[in-house]
Amino acid sequence: MMSIESARSFINRVRTDKDFAQKVKEFNDYAEAQSAFVMASGYNFTIEEFTDEMMNPENHVTDDELHNIARSINKYMKIGEQ
Repeated sequence: MMSIESARSFINRVRTDKDFAQKVKEFNDYAEAQSAFVMASGYNFTIEEFTDEMMNPENHVTDDELHNIARSINKYMKIGEQ
């Protein structure tokens, strides 16, 4: 899966799968564990790709959704970059 597509897929899953979103949020204070969980779930993207996709107007992400999803990802996390 390409990185931007992976970020898009992750965002959609967080928006639609409450159980998955809750699991991601449980790692908020543990960036490495959160990154490992997200990658083990099949997603591979950088924070820049995630941010670009979140700001993509085609996603129709509301301000509340943007805030909630972004909070679930540690801003210093670089998924897929080691």
